[in-house]
Amino acid sequence: MVFKDRQEAGHALSKALANFVDENPILLALPRGGVPIANVVSGVLNAPVDLAIARKIGHPQQPEYAIGAVSEDGVVAINEREREAVPPLWLEQEIQRQIEVAREYRIKYWGVRQRLPIHGRTVILLDDGIATGYTMLAAVRSVRSQGAQRVIVAAPVAAPQTREKLCNEADECVFLQTPEDFRAVGYYYRDFLPVGDEEVSRLLALA
Repeated sequence: MVFKDRQEAGHALSKALANFVDENPILLALPRGGVPIANVVSGVLNAPVDLAIARKIGHPQQPEYAIGAVSEDGVVAINEREREAVPPLWLEQEIQRQIEVAREYRIKYWGVRQRLPIHGRTVILLDDGIATGYTMLAAVRSVRSQGAQRVIVAAPVAAPQTREKLCNEADECVFLQTPEDFRAVGYYYRDFLPVGDEEVSRLLALA
């Protein structure tokens, strides 16, 4: 299945999430690609939207290669084998640097508004697709630490090797497809242009 764009993917995902409407969920979007998805799902489920900001931790020699991720409140998800292979001081400094960047993005996108309280609530974490799964895993652990009652991970497409990892920590996973020949999220969209910061702010205001 190839989606026309994130809006079409959001509508398709909304149908799969319709059974959660009675739980009065809160939607947390992983920026930037998760925000257009959440905007569509919000309209269908009549649910409020906030952000779950997590930053990738790239390998010191290959920054594009993710070895983990950290949430804006400091919750880490990391490949333990890679943790042992990188300098501990570098890793500690990189984690702190990415926390600061995540908090800067919170202010950029959310301003001075308070984060939506999620204690005791059903939370649906949304992205436009999941590859390594580290940022989503950090987000799952973050909302757990904030006292969410139920944590649902949802995306139009996910790599099959990350499915078990995420579903072991979330209460439920909703993926429209997990193709065995998964390459990259962009392969499953005809229009996969980057979502700009202004578009994120605009969609959050609408939601």
